[in-house]
Amino acid sequence: MTPATLRFWVPVAVIALLGLGLRLAVIQAVPTCADFQTSADGCLSVSTDSGEYLLGAEYLAAGNGYVLLHNVESESAHHPPAFVTYLGLWYRAGVESPEGLRRTTAVLSLLTVALMASVARSVGGRHAGWVAAGFGALYPALWVNDVVLMSESLYQVLAALVLVAGYQMWRRRSLLSAVGLGVAVGLAALTRSEGALLGPLIAFPLAIGMVEISRWRRLAMVVMVGAVSAALVAPWVLLNLSRFERPVTMTTTTGQSLFLTNQPDTYYGERLGSKSGYPLLLGSSARAKIDDADESDVDTRLRAEATEFQRENVGRLPVVVAARVGRVWGLYETQSMVRDDHLVEGRLKTPSRLVWWAHYLGLPLAAGGVVVLWRRGLPISPLMALVATATFTAAVNFGLTRYRAGADVTVCIAASVALVSLARAALGRLGPTRGARPTPG
Repeated sequence: MTPATLRFWVPVAVIALLGLGLRLAVIQAVPTCADFQTSADGCLSVSTDSGEYLLGAEYLAAGNGYVLLHNVESESAHHPPAFVTYLGLWYRAGVESPEGLRRTTAVLSLLTVALMASVARSVGGRHAGWVAAGFGALYPALWVNDVVLMSESLYQVLAALVLVAGYQMWRRRSLLSAVGLGVAVGLAALTRSEGALLGPLIAFPLAIGMVEISRWRRLAMVVMVGAVSAALVAPWVLLNLSRFERPVTMTTTTGQSLFLTNQPDTYYGERLGSKSGYPLLLGSSARAKIDDADESDVDTRLRAEATEFQRENVGRLPVVVAARVGRVWGLYETQSMVRDDHLVEGRLKTPSRLVWWAHYLGLPLAAGGVVVLWRRGLPISPLMALVATATFTAAVNFGLTRYRAGADVTVCIAASVALVSLARAALGRLGPTRGARPTPG
């Protein structure tokens, strides 16, 4: 390691450790809720997805496969496998308490910060790398995900890894670099299903911009990204296809999401663009279980009910989609989003508010950073792919703050580029931008 490299990474390591300290302090201050407690009692609720991950880790560590919170006797594809596998490995190693497992997700922030610093350094220079590390350590939308036992903590790491791999492919323009991007995309897809979209959204624009190499080589790189990511996802898909009555690829929750977001209240009422109908969901699922249906049957029934509602209200769909996207980006019903994060997602109210205050400060800076990179001739498709994926996920489901997890990595990196550019323009003494080259090197 050269002295210059060491001078960059030592501050990044210090910042990452400070970020980890913040997360551990939050975990210490906010215990996991006991039975009959909710987030309104000042604790972290694990009654929804986080509870499923907890139980899933326990049963996976015991060798019982992937199970559902309320159906521990049969295997489940309620979530992609990567996050529960991560927790299961820690559970197998003896970390069994909710607080202990929350600390293992906080540790992931060390990787997130380091990878974000690497990306920002490659496109904006070392000062941007240090600022991005600071964002990664302190940005509320990131550290909140790291302390609540949700898959977004791992997805943030992989979103940053996808960016590292994407810019490596742009610079090296080799099949090996395409393999790296395919691995990162495959792991992201195994954490959150929409991660699969990152492959084409990044690989195609990058390949189009590589005009100095042959079309066949560019095509080979794109194919390699898709083939590697598909190879990583294939074992999970094949397992699902073999164990359910109806075809299942990534998860059995598509129907549930569509059911909750296609309700009268989410089209015409105060829940416009959000989700509603949990009592109806439980009733429909109960009916399916009475009929001895497995998860794939439940998913199919819920999807059919949601599709019928969509057909009957198709004229309202543009307004609903706009509201969903508006919610996830803070353009519509922000106070309602804070309440949902607190009461539905189980997070504390003050951190939920901090997420949005920081978002409104960071988003304009991020937009400026993207413009700076574009004017320098650097590809912005890797960064914008995370934004597009978050937007698409909200558009087809509902407005949910944590759907923005990957995009928040982009916001932090782009904002760091903007801040350094502003500082350089104002002070004129930060030196040349290093690492921000539009050509391989």
